[in-house]
Amino acid sequence: MQTLLKESFHYAEGKLIWKYRPASHFKSPHAWKSTNSRLAGKTAGRVTSEGYVSLCLNGKGQYAHRLIWIYHFGNIPAGMEIDHINHNRLDNRIENLRCVTRAENARNLGQRSTEKRNGVSWKESRKRWRAQITVGGKSLHIGYFTGLAEATAARIQAEKDHGVFRSTTNET
Repeated sequence: MQTLLKESFHYAEGKLIWKYRPASHFKSPHAWKSTNSRLAGKTAGRVTSEGYVSLCLNGKGQYAHRLIWIYHFGNIPAGMEIDHINHNRLDNRIENLRCVTRAENARNLGQRSTEKRNGVSWKESRKRWRAQITVGGKSLHIGYFTGLAEATAARIQAEKDHGVFRSTTNET
């Protein structure tokens, strides 16, 4: 896996940058050409609703922090996890990552953040915070915002406008 990662990416300050990949990585010449023309030189991944950077490699979703660890040190030992030392799931610099047991990682979780509200997520492609709400089983887009506080305020207002009941104020 480490060899594949080194052939596929450059590592730069916590980010994986797609390289121009060899044809042997692909099933067809068309896939090889189109993928390289779209991705080579671009930062890999997107931010998930859980706040992690995730990307697709060989048709399988992968977390960037795990791939960065493997890129630098080889495979992750069985039963071990990769932890963000500073608790920032977007900070994938190798100096912020460590290999820990499940129990160690659980102790390190601490209290869930009250800053981020349910329905607010980072949209990497737009470099903006997105606010949305589900009403009557349908997801409604509220808007994109430059700051987390603005997106959270818009989400709270939408909850009031739509009469959404919240049993807790500490959802993430």
